[in-house]
Amino acid sequence: MNKREWFGLLCKQEEGLLNEEEARLLNRALAASAGLQEEQERIRKLRALLRQQPVALPADGFAEQVEARIFSRGQQWLWQAAAAAAIVFVMAGLSIYYSSGSLAAEAWLGTSGLQPEDAVTLLETSWNPFK
Repeated sequence: MNKREWFGLLCKQEEGLLNEEEARLLNRALAASAGLQEEQERIRKLRALLRQQPVALPADGFAEQVEARIFSRGQQWLWQAAAAAAIVFVMAGLSIYYSSGSLAAEAWLGTSGLQPEDAVTLLETSWNPFK
């Protein structure tokens, strides 16, 4: 095992999360390695120091301030998205109108230049999911 894996086992031991096989492996390694014992002691000291630190509680009204900020940004984003969608829709309509000259069905479908005999070719070359 590499150093990172041993460190992970030591941390799991401190949390009480080792299974029996991992515990046996770690205990054998601790008995054989002074360096691993030092690392275990460092982890224990660090955990003890962290437990001594005061628990920071959020200020009164903190959750309400966060929610208000999130909701105000959410509404702002919604208006921006709606404006962008409207602009895209108008630009698409204008490009169709000016490229074909009108908003007729032929302009939307792209069928203005087709002849009656082209219908058979279109039907034969169309994608058919039932073939």
